[in-house]
Amino acid sequence: MIKHQLNQFFSFTKKERNGIIVLLFFCIALLIARSIILRSSVQKISLNDSEFIAEIEKFEKSLELKELKNESVPYKISKEKKWSAPETLIVFDPNTINVEELKILGFTEKQISTILNYRNKGGRFVTKKDLQKIYGITKDQYETLEPYIQIKANENFSLQSKKEVEKFKPIKTIEINSVSESDLTQLNGIGISFAKRICKYREILGGFYNKEQLLEVYGMDTLRYNQFIHQIIIDTSLIIKSDLNLIKYDELIKRQYLSKYQVQAILKYRDLKGKFNKLEELVENNLVSEVVYIKVKPYFIIK
Repeated sequence: MIKHQLNQFFSFTKKERNGIIVLLFFCIALLIARSIILRSSVQKISLNDSEFIAEIEKFEKSLELKELKNESVPYKISKEKKWSAPETLIVFDPNTINVEELKILGFTEKQISTILNYRNKGGRFVTKKDLQKIYGITKDQYETLEPYIQIKANENFSLQSKKEVEKFKPIKTIEINSVSESDLTQLNGIGISFAKRICKYREILGGFYNKEQLLEVYGMDTLRYNQFIHQIIIDTSLIIKSDLNLIKYDELIKRQYLSKYQVQAILKYRDLKGKFNKLEELVENNLVSEVVYIKVKPYFIIK
């Protein structure tokens, strides 16, 4: 029974066999045609590949030329001359030094131009540190030249015309540590805005101990400073001083010139030792630098 069913399943009539043969013929024909088409396309692709590779090589060479041109631009920019310590150092006044002397001291063309523009606009170097305000002056450059800077005194108005000097109001001398905001406006070049800034900074400091501290007031420049500096005096006995053995962190951190690290070091030293016997211990124990010590010394006492 099963054998008979299998024979019927796998047996074909004559018509079916003819159809199978035709179908196989078409399949073989399709395989041959496909093979021929693939071979021809491979030849074309290989030809196109060689042309394409040539185009790529040509394009890469053009890119290399462009890169070389682009690299030449930053190279020129990076060649800008920087300051280097000069072989010869001379004593100079930044208010009067000429271009040739500036070149001898190693100043760059840009720095020379900035200094001359500053002076031509009425700017004046009152202290040595004013040179640091010139754009481009590095710390190393200033420290090298600082011993050779000599600024002539009593020439506060050398860059001002007689007319400008004549229009200044003649007033009596003002004591800066006790003067009120309204009285400060009597100073040449000081309006209500700067009067408030001076009083605010005086409060932060605890008082001024030298005139140059006024240059630390926000917005103050040497041109404005020179207009009124001859009109003020300082009574250092009016400075508010704090006992270094009693002052607390909240008050000490508000003090000008001291960093957070220095405040913490001072208080830690006091806790370990018990108290300060003299102000010099700040420097002797490397709690602050000598420069900072000179600035803060007027504001502290030891009881």
